[in-house]
Amino acid sequence: MALPSMESAKGDTSPIQSGPIQSGHPSRSGMVAIPAGDFLYGSSGEKQFLHDFEIDVHPVTNAQYLEAAEIHGLRVPRALREPAIVRAKANHPVVGITYDEALEFCECYHCGLPTDEEWEKAARGTAGLLYPWGTEFRAECCNTRGNGLFDTTPVDKYIFAASPYGVVDLCGNAWEWTSSIDGRGLCSVRGGSWFDPPAMARADRRSTARRNYRCSSIGFRRVRRPGTAVHKEKMPAEPVSLIVNLTKNAAAVAQRDVLELFEVSSEARAAIASISQFEPGIAAGFDAKSVAAALAGALAEATPDELLPVKMRAIETSIAQGEIPAARRQIEALSREAHGRRDIEVFVDRAAEMLSVADVRIPSMNDGTGDRRFWVWLALAATMAFLNVALYWVRTSGRF
Repeated sequence: MALPSMESAKGDTSPIQSGPIQSGHPSRSGMVAIPAGDFLYGSSGEKQFLHDFEIDVHPVTNAQYLEAAEIHGLRVPRALREPAIVRAKANHPVVGITYDEALEFCECYHCGLPTDEEWEKAARGTAGLLYPWGTEFRAECCNTRGNGLFDTTPVDKYIFAASPYGVVDLCGNAWEWTSSIDGRGLCSVRGGSWFDPPAMARADRRSTARRNYRCSSIGFRRVRRPGTAVHKEKMPAEPVSLIVNLTKNAAAVAQRDVLELFEVSSEARAAIASISQFEPGIAAGFDAKSVAAALAGALAEATPDELLPVKMRAIETSIAQGEIPAARRQIEALSREAHGRRDIEVFVDRAAEMLSVADVRIPSMNDGTGDRRFWVWLALAATMAFLNVALYWVRTSGRF
């Protein structure tokens, strides 16, 4: 089954007509109409009414997302910067993007993310089915952990397991962002994924995630409601415009990825060390060197201004951990980059004060080689004295 191209949506700027809608027939934009009416919502089967809307037949794919990214300068997920992955998974659901990035994509087509209720009606129909295809779980109808694939699959792989409205791939393969946010600020995600057990693939189940969370098991699909246009004006596809967009995209990617990787690298190393104690095989491919390599790759993409907060945080961490020589070198390097910038100069002065206090508080960490040598010789002398006393006690006690 061929995927509907987003290109078809770009030329269609007419609003959805209000009134009765013929359901089950994909439109030119690759969406299917869900008519207004009551449906059974949630595990309790509560009756609710929804107005008509349209929803994507399939989740948004890697190919569709990259098409919009080139035109509108959207952030490209890290995995999709590898041409081999793009070629192999063009028809897989796009994953590794946050709630806001998914919403930004939808807005390029004057669409939005479905609400919990809209997603569930599209998946369960009006009768409150437990799964899009019926009332019993069938492993051959969706991609969950039980299938043993441990990766996403093409979005049209399970077209025979569509919902009563003809919506495909709603359960399994990838969770899908919705626009519903609870009182804690967490976003509802629906459908389960390739990583989750079959129990999470039920159409009445939900989970939550932070809106800035990104992982390889969350994707999304668009929804369009009556009275909204389909797509905003397309930017000129001239080479210069494309280069500018891609440059802006690269800068945004570098800034976000660097800060995120910096924040999680220490936690990742700690987690890897903990896992290694119990499951060496699991941690073999995720050692500290791998984490460092990933961080170095992100740092290489960043500009000096984008790296500034990272460098400042690294200096504060070095001082807090008592790494005085390293902190001193970092401060000196940062001061050489100031070039009259007041914000950097102020931070350097403050860091130098923190360093002087820490240096006095932790004399054993002073980077003077004489001090280090003194403490080493003192430790050796104490050890030798203890051994001599122990040897004398053994000789005089008559036990050996």
